[in-house]
Amino acid sequence: MAFFRFAKLAFIVVLVCVLMTISIIMSTINTPLAIGEDFDTLSDPYLSNANPPPTMFRTGARPCALQNISSLSQKKILKSQYEEDRHLLSFFNGLCGGTYMEMGALDGRLYSNSYSFHKAMDWKGLLVELTPESYHQLVKNRPNELAVVNAAVCDQAKKIHYYSKLKQPAVSGVWEFTALEFREKWWSNITIADTEEIDCIPLKEIITKNVGEPAFFDFFSEGSEFMALQGLDFTKVGFGIVFIERQRYNPI
Repeated sequence: MAFFRFAKLAFIVVLVCVLMTISIIMSTINTPLAIGEDFDTLSDPYLSNANPPPTMFRTGARPCALQNISSLSQKKILKSQYEEDRHLLSFFNGLCGGTYMEMGALDGRLYSNSYSFHKAMDWKGLLVELTPESYHQLVKNRPNELAVVNAAVCDQAKKIHYYSKLKQPAVSGVWEFTALEFREKWWSNITIADTEEIDCIPLKEIITKNVGEPAFFDFFSEGSEFMALQGLDFTKVGFGIVFIERQRYNPI
């Protein structure tokens, strides 16, 4: 959910080509596309230096005209805080009609890593947001998605305690998932008595109900990232790329 200067992003390329058992409602093709062979990429050179990109991934997207990244930037279509959308474009530029999942989507514009794909390349996906205030704006800002869900995500169904910071929704979150150092910095003088008890559900239930196999999965959930991943069944769902927020408060 939150994107702060102290946050360190770990980029994980997951090569998963399992077949889905979930029905995928999609009118586009579902054939492999080789990066650098079936479409070119536009990216800043440093974005691809850390790890070699995958040579093949399965996608339901269709080839289309390349987007000019400088033009997207000038039009303020690139919304990521740390240029994550530029990094994703180094893999997916030249593909339209793909799917994504973004957990911790905020209002659908602020710091969004999926906004440029939705706005410029006709991608759609599943957006998950816990904070009620942000969720209501998300529904307004992204009305044409596959699904927009207001939910807390865990490895298994349970009760958790949610704290809403109205003036700073990006640092709202779940008491059980936030480290003491985080709470001291952002939730000073707040105790568990100030929180609201809510239901937390496994991510696999949200995916099964709402969407098929996204091309990329982007999630930021204030310390619960690893727990949420444990709630996935990777024999039934796969992602081309997964972005995870890594904070010094909660090292993965």
